[in-house]
Amino acid sequence: MYAHAQFWRTLPPPVQIVYLARALAKSHPDWVFSGETAACVRNLQIPWHALTHRVTIACTAGPQKSDGPRLQRIRHPNMRAEIIDGIPVTPLVCTASDCVLTMEPCAAITALDGCFKAGLSTRELLRECAANGTDAVVTLLPHVNPASENGGEAYAHAVMTARYGFRKPQQQVPLTDPQTGHIYHADYYWVCDDGTVIVAELDGAQKYIDPQMTGSRSVHAVVADEREREKALERAGVHRIVRFTFDDVIHSERLHAKLHSAGVPTHFLGSTDINGYRVAIIG
Repeated sequence: MYAHAQFWRTLPPPVQIVYLARALAKSHPDWVFSGETAACVRNLQIPWHALTHRVTIACTAGPQKSDGPRLQRIRHPNMRAEIIDGIPVTPLVCTASDCVLTMEPCAAITALDGCFKAGLSTRELLRECAANGTDAVVTLLPHVNPASENGGEAYAHAVMTARYGFRKPQQQVPLTDPQTGHIYHADYYWVCDDGTVIVAELDGAQKYIDPQMTGSRSVHAVVADEREREKALERAGVHRIVRFTFDDVIHSERLHAKLHSAGVPTHFLGSTDINGYRVAIIG
């Protein structure tokens, strides 16, 4: 399979995976895509850095000797398929279960957020996971929060709770500035045991350089708006504001340091190993 290099470079990684799946579906009409591949076809907004770029398919048999390192087979004795944008994929519940089985836990939690947004129920997922022995879902479910606006926010939430055991925040909490009446939505919101209110805000560098996001305003104007937002949040009762970037999420020790320094509470009851990663058990 081939694509023009210039065109290929313009595609975001999840879209590249969708193009790859569509081409493979023509060569292998019996393949049913699952896991990460199906998640991309379903546009579940998994952060790019968390993608393994392995092609994952469901099949009635296990791995074959002819399989290469970029092909991952997941055994489904009673394989089913749905057609999404012309590509055969596993049903939503199977996609969710296979993401738990194969993906890095924080990425799997992000995929689960998207699955629940798309209509998956907890009962369906638990039934499917019990049938195929994916017991890790019991540990991951407390970390799921479909309130995230996008995959970046969802992944950051997973890192906070699943990797470091911080207390699960509320997300997109509306806060009204008593001076102006304007309503702001906090990305992450905690009320500590002593009543202290902490808000964490995920900044994106794009909003400082993308004219569509800045409204063609200068960087100084955007920064001034952010300062006014912080003042408004303080007037609305917020005591501490933590600003972080997605680069802090990738280098997660920096995010941990910021949240810990601000006094964000933890709810860490222990940890367990899932797919080679330690995952916090929270109450």
